[in-house]
Amino acid sequence: MSISSSHKGERGLEEATLSAILAEAMRAEAKHGGMTLRNPALSVELKLAALMEEVGEVAQLLTYDKRPANPMVKGVYYGTHDEYEKAVAGYQVAMDVWRANLVSELIQVANVAAAWAESVDHGGN
Repeated sequence: MSISSSHKGERGLEEATLSAILAEAMRAEAKHGGMTLRNPALSVELKLAALMEEVGEVAQLLTYDKRPANPMVKGVYYGTHDEYEKAVAGYQVAMDVWRANLVSELIQVANVAAAWAESVDHGGN
């Protein structure tokens, strides 16, 4: 999911970001029905567990073994020029995929937090 193509407003979040959060909320509602964090009857403990699970997925993407390794080590690449070009191209593709996954996970965190906030705002836990 890419949200970078949206128009940047003067205030608040970009429209594409808000749209992505709304789309995630609709996806979650379709998948989980009334068991989303919007449900005011769900316990605070369950809601916190769901939020932390999503935050944990973001944290996992940030670990050293999940982020693509840059082919340049301290500015020196040991290989032919063609090998270097292939390595850089592969790295760029891998980083694009990694960034898309990170954005997707962050949107899920935002959705879960917003659903919880909405539940509290409407008198729930």
